Amino acid sequence: MGLVRPTQPTSPPGSFRAPRLTHGRWSCSTPHQAASIGYFVPAADFGPHHPGVRTGSYRTSTTAQVTDEEGRSVIGVEDYAIAFADELDKPSTHRGWLAVGY
Repeated sequence: MGLVRPTQPTSPPGSFRAPRLTHGRWSCSTPHQAASIGYFVPAADFGPHHPGVRTGSYRTSTTAQVTDEEGRSVIGVEDYAIAFADELDKPSTHRGWLAVGY
């Protein structure tokens, strides 16, 4: 699989476009053998303002931001960390993006 460009249909949602463009410029200037990177997209409501309670579960998507039945995109910091570690341990994407949420 080749490098995902920010303008391809698999690009992350609009709110993540600026960071992804920067990431894309960086990855294009880095030799492909030197880096195998992706973009790990947190839920829209993520961060110190929403630390959450560890549940030990999460969902991922490579096509859209992860939302619940009511359209909320949320994940706690601890579960985000678990998802990140799981992706490092057993990658499910390569040079693409992966959204995570409940």
